[in-house]
Amino acid sequence: MTFRTKIPIVLLTGFLGSGKTTLLANWVRSPTFGTALAVINELGAVGLDHRLVAAASEAPVLLEGGCACCAAGDDLVATLETMFWNRLEQRGPKFTSVIVETTGMADPFPILDRLAAVELTRDRFEVAGVVTTFDAGIGPALAETHPEVRRQLEAATVVVLTKTDLATADDVARAEALVARRAPRAAVLRSGRGSLSADALMAAVAGAPAPVPGAPDAVHTADVSAAFVPLAGTYGWEAAVAALTGLATTERALLRVKGVVRVAGAADLQIVQTTPGRGPTRADHVPFPGEAPPELGLTVIAGEGAAGRLARDLATRLDGPAPKVDVAALGLAR
Repeated sequence: MTFRTKIPIVLLTGFLGSGKTTLLANWVRSPTFGTALAVINELGAVGLDHRLVAAASEAPVLLEGGCACCAAGDDLVATLETMFWNRLEQRGPKFTSVIVETTGMADPFPILDRLAAVELTRDRFEVAGVVTTFDAGIGPALAETHPEVRRQLEAATVVVLTKTDLATADDVARAEALVARRAPRAAVLRSGRGSLSADALMAAVAGAPAPVPGAPDAVHTADVSAAFVPLAGTYGWEAAVAALTGLATTERALLRVKGVVRVAGAADLQIVQTTPGRGPTRADHVPFPGEAPPELGLTVIAGEGAAGRLARDLATRLDGPAPKVDVAALGLAR
């Protein structure tokens, strides 16, 4: 009799800015995930996260321009099928597990349903756990206004409270209380500065209950769109902070800004990002594998169909010439 072992999938989800990519980039450097395949799903026309994970992962894959539970869902299944057959026929990496990083706007339940509905992914893969990152400081407030946050918690088998180094003890207690209500079956871990180890994560995944598929229809914030602002010049960091802070504090529709810019006085390209409730940050000495760096500029993600307007506002705040802004209505299913 022949016994067949399914390939485990860890579904990594969590809202925009909650720290998924930082954790993933650290995890794939570990021997625990040394033979893992990382599949990265991003919102917007210009992907970045897969470039960061590529520094450590053997074969990251980018699913561009959509959400894994909606527009890119079929692409996720197709990617897993292709990588499976390439692996079997020795035309691709010999991965033994898969980590799927969803977009910050993903509803995990339709992803679980879709993977279970397709014969190959159902028979050859198995979702070992749904890991949800949850910002210990601003997560509870986001859960009140964004249904994706609530669904990500409800689908979780493991919740990672992130950015605990930036949170107060009261913040952490408040976050843990919300997680206990929304994800009573989930194991709860803490992580500051992306410090949670891959071994600790997988021990929690192994001890947690199996994921449970839910309703196939995704639940989303209305009218989410993304816009990319090309920024080829060099910008002072103080001016960038003022522009990003001004945008984040005055525009309620803003969800996320992230990209790569050239900062005055810095030898390397800088990742610049901001999330409402968090100040602008940058990462020095950014590793970009391959011959070409990513396109310079910032992706603005916003609700209320406001991404294009906010992107042009951001360009004005940076005192740059009015750029051609590429806007994409993300068409998240509701």
